Amino acid sequence: MAATPTPGNIFDEFEEAFQNCMAPLTKEDSFNAVNQEELRTNAESSGQRFLDLARQMEAFFLQKRYLLSIQKPELILLEDIIEMRNELARKDELLKKHADKLNEWQGLLSSMQTRLGTSPSIGPRPPGPPGSTLHPGMMATQTSSHNAVPMPGLSPVGGGMGPSPMGPTGQPIQHNMSNPGMGMAQSSMMQASIMSNVGPSSTLL
Repeated sequence: MAATPTPGNIFDEFEEAFQNCMAPLTKEDSFNAVNQEELRTNAESSGQRFLDLARQMEAFFLQKRYLLSIQKPELILLEDIIEMRNELARKDELLKKHADKLNEWQGLLSSMQTRLGTSPSIGPRPPGPPGSTLHPGMMATQTSSHNAVPMPGLSPVGGGMGPSPMGPTGQPIQHNMSNPGMGMAQSSMMQASIMSNVGPSSTLL
């Protein structure tokens, strides 16, 4: 049986209102033939009284705290200091966890760098100019091919740039310089014989 609340005691009234809210669920005859409208009305009135007493109790505690802050402000400051110390302790614990994770990640990174540095297949590339590089033999071949391009009307014989001798058909005669045994004297003799053969034909024309 519930105790009789003391008149003017807000705590007893709050407890009685809570018991009245729970009474429809704890009574044995709650599942018998009961008027649903009456049950809904009692539940609404009990809940509203419970909410009103809860607001009164909140206002009571706020009033007491205000009086305490006026009469003994050092207690409020002490409470704030304790709360700040607890918050600092939580922050320090969080920073410690982050520092442990950071040390673990740094050790993992250093071990990966060590493995990559000592691996024979993955090593530092030698310094060199950016872009593609050519083999020296390929560069010599390209240079000789560019230098060997004949120009119309010019003869590369003897290293000079004189006019190329013309044949009977009017086409310039290409000298075969692929024979490495042919010297400069033989080239001059061949050129003189060609000019002597071309001379009479030109006079006839």
